[in-house]
Amino acid sequence: MFSKTAFTKPGIYLAHFTMPQAVLLWSGFDIQVAMAAGKICQFLRLKHRVCCEDGIPDYDLRERNIP
Repeated sequence: MFSKTAFTKPGIYLAHFTMPQAVLLWSGFDIQVAMAAGKICQFLRLKHRVCCEDGIPDYDLRERNIP
Protein backbone atom coordinates (compact mmCIF):
# COMPACT_ATOMS: atom_id res chain seq x y z
CA MET A 1 0.00 0.00 0.00
CA PHE A 2 1.11 3.51 -0.69
CA SER A 3 0.35 6.69 1.23
CA LYS A 4 1.55 10.19 0.44
CA THR A 5 1.33 11.22 4.08
CA ALA A 6 1.23 8.52 6.74
CA PHE A 7 -0.66 5.44 7.83
CA THR A 8 -2.91 5.46 10.86
CA LYS A 9 -1.96 3.35 13.86
CA PRO A 10 -4.98 1.06 13.30
CA GLY A 11 -3.95 0.63 9.65
CA ILE A 12 -0.43 -0.39 10.64
CA TYR A 13 -1.84 -2.68 13.32
CA LEU A 14 -4.12 -4.42 10.81
CA ALA A 15 -1.22 -4.93 8.38
CA HIS A 16 0.35 -7.22 10.98
CA PHE A 17 -2.61 -9.60 10.66
CA THR A 18 -1.99 -10.27 6.97
CA MET A 19 1.05 -12.45 7.67
CA PRO A 20 2.34 -14.59 6.01
CA GLN A 21 1.04 -12.63 3.01
CA ALA A 22 3.10 -9.49 3.35
CA VAL A 23 1.41 -6.12 2.97
CA LEU A 24 4.18 -3.57 2.63
CA LEU A 25 3.35 -0.02 3.65
CA TRP A 26 5.17 2.67 1.63
CA SER A 27 5.12 6.23 2.95
CA GLY A 28 5.54 9.26 0.71
CA PHE A 29 9.11 9.53 2.00
CA ASP A 30 9.84 5.89 1.09
CA ILE A 31 8.55 6.40 -2.44
CA GLN A 32 10.50 9.65 -2.85
CA VAL A 33 13.75 8.04 -1.67
CA ALA A 34 13.28 4.96 -3.86
CA MET A 35 12.49 7.02 -6.96
CA ALA A 36 15.36 9.49 -6.39
CA ALA A 37 17.88 6.70 -5.82
CA GLY A 38 16.54 4.62 -8.72
CA LYS A 39 16.43 1.60 -6.40
CA ILE A 40 12.76 0.73 -6.23
CA CYS A 41 13.35 -3.01 -6.67
CA GLN A 42 16.22 -3.07 -4.16
CA PHE A 43 14.16 -1.21 -1.55
CA LEU A 44 11.14 -3.41 -2.27
CA ARG A 45 13.26 -6.47 -1.48
CA LEU A 46 14.60 -4.77 1.65
CA LYS A 47 11.12 -3.84 2.90
CA HIS A 48 9.86 -7.37 2.13
CA ARG A 49 12.80 -9.00 3.94
CA VAL A 50 12.32 -6.82 7.02
CA CYS A 51 8.58 -7.55 6.96
CA CYS A 52 9.11 -11.31 6.76
CA GLU A 53 12.04 -11.54 9.18
CA ASP A 54 11.03 -8.92 11.75
CA GLY A 55 7.29 -8.52 11.19
CA ILE A 56 7.52 -4.80 10.38
CA PRO A 57 5.20 -3.94 7.47
CA ASP A 58 5.86 -0.19 7.74
CA TYR A 59 9.68 -0.31 7.78
CA ASP A 60 11.04 3.22 7.35
CA LEU A 61 13.78 3.44 4.71
CA ARG A 62 15.53 6.09 6.83
CA GLU A 63 16.52 3.21 9.13
CA ARG A 64 18.34 1.28 6.41
CA ASN A 65 21.73 2.65 7.46
CA ILE A 66 21.24 1.67 11.08
CA PRO A 67 23.12 -1.58 11.86
